[in-house]
Amino acid sequence: GTAEVDYLYVFGQYVLPLEVKSGKIGRLKSIMQFLAEYQSPVGLRVSQLPLRKEGNILSIPLYLLGELDRLLQEVLV
Repeated sequence: GTAEVDYLYVFGQYVLPLEVKSGKIGRLKSIMQFLAEYQSPVGLRVSQLPLRKEGNILSIPLYLLGELDRLLQEVLV
């Protein structure tokens, strides 16, 4: 099958793939394909996981989604 991201998030000059995961475990095949194809600097995963950055994936807990722009500014600068 084809991989597709849940959302695209525009931040400044960047278009970032955003996946919403309902549980703590979830594959990121779609984000990885998007990052490789479009050379986006970071992929976003919104889930129950704590805030952390692993490689070029930023995991954001749902309660911090309102801080996304501030977090991205810290990650991308």
